[in-house]
Amino acid sequence: MTSQYLIPIVATVGLYAVYHLVKMVQKDNTHPLRDLPGPKGGNFLIGHYRKLFQNHSVTDKWGEEFGTNYQLRGLFNRRELYTTDTKALTHILVNDDIYQKGHVSHKIVTNLLGNGICVVVPYSCHSSSYKGLLSVEETEHKRQRKIVNPAFGVPQIRGLTEIFNKKSVQLRNIWIREIGDSGSSRIDIFGWLRKMTLDVIGEAGFNYQFNALDPNGEINELEEALTRLMHSPQSHRQSVIRLLQAEIPILSFLPTPGAKIMDEARGKMMEIARQLLVNSQADIKAGGISATKRDLLSLLVQSNAIRGIQEDQRLNDTDVNLSVETSLTSWTNTHVSIATALALHALSLHPSVQSKLREELLSLATDDPTMDELNSFPYLENVVREVMRVYPPVAFSRREAMEDDVLPLSKLYLDRNGKSYDTISPERWDATSDAVSAIPSVWGNLLTFLAGPHNCIGFRFSIVEIKSLLFTLLRTFEFAPALPEDMIEIRPTPVLRPTLRTEPKGGNQLPLIVRPYLST
Repeated sequence: MTSQYLIPIVATVGLYAVYHLVKMVQKDNTHPLRDLPGPKGGNFLIGHYRKLFQNHSVTDKWGEEFGTNYQLRGLFNRRELYTTDTKALTHILVNDDIYQKGHVSHKIVTNLLGNGICVVVPYSCHSSSYKGLLSVEETEHKRQRKIVNPAFGVPQIRGLTEIFNKKSVQLRNIWIREIGDSGSSRIDIFGWLRKMTLDVIGEAGFNYQFNALDPNGEINELEEALTRLMHSPQSHRQSVIRLLQAEIPILSFLPTPGAKIMDEARGKMMEIARQLLVNSQADIKAGGISATKRDLLSLLVQSNAIRGIQEDQRLNDTDVNLSVETSLTSWTNTHVSIATALALHALSLHPSVQSKLREELLSLATDDPTMDELNSFPYLENVVREVMRVYPPVAFSRREAMEDDVLPLSKLYLDRNGKSYDTISPERWDATSDAVSAIPSVWGNLLTFLAGPHNCIGFRFSIVEIKSLLFTLLRTFEFAPALPEDMIEIRPTPVLRPTLRTEPKGGNQLPLIVRPYLST
């Protein structure tokens, strides 16, 4: 009797599987990318993503072999285009109505960062009832951007520079105490920079004191949760799991490593976000936000409350609350901490560049430079641009075509550049070629902060904070490698994360030998 029901069920499932397999093979054989060159192999389940997540320079090697346009294998071995062609990138980023972030990107970032306005990470967020600033398109995007933009203008970032400097000096003093009388010390600079960026986003972003840099303070619960979520030894494996869960939703219901950690971290962020919003709204009701309050949340709440804005154009409490939650994760997870850590790493490997930059920074007789003074250092600008070029904090960004389209290309041949592009050389930015000037971007002729309507709204905040850190630390310390260069592995997940080959269970870290700078 059982077989009467079981056989038809098994047969139906089998036929369904065969049908989809045939469709998959047929689609693969007729795919428009089928004749495009690309690396061989690729795992059937996750394609070439494993190689992408293991080594940030693997795309450079593939680019040397296949040029600026080649195909990779994505989830379930699907064909995907990987392009660095400037004309194609401009077309993709400008035509955001055609090229949008797919549901996989939406799901991953929603689970990881929250549902709010992504002000730093160039990815999207979404939920069934609300879409974040970098996930929505056209009218909705313009509405949200109009409210948020004033908080990230040049005058606002100029006013926050004092906070960047204060926290940079606090970090400097901690390292001075850690070195003590020993003359030098091996310091995990990435771990400390994550603490510093958390303190900065607390004060500059929300007028909130996390005190992550306070050596006498209690363990910060949010910092601990974020560290376990983003930087534990299991974080790379969890990235792959999140990728598969986004593609196969039913996997989200299975108990997986890191799920509890993610829930705890998100819960703590939501708790803090709600309280921060309540505090800012209370200030508004009490007669307006004081002129001394320069944090971005206060400016956002103030901008949203301006008379003359139609009610349907305002952000509701859910919008603002979720944007705080997203910002807490994204700001402490991406550009500033990883870019500064990799800048110091690069400078430790190139002592002549380090010395030249230090000499320029010592020419200013103050520990509290203004934003304009930081931006007036030409070699500092070159170094930051060069580090962002070699080590882009976010290694790649995915887009899906919503309709058939033809990508324009700047060239159809494989370029052979005689100059060494994979080494640190800040001087290359002294004079840029027409090809470099043609790169679409909002800063530095680089795609670090993307371009087009969905560019990174917080790019000024990040750049000035990075410059403040380098200004303070390089005037005080010399940096040297703690390990041979090949012992340090930099993985994109897709945010770059440094790990040690010698300590695979040590989580994300980047140790350097730090010693006081002694002028001669």
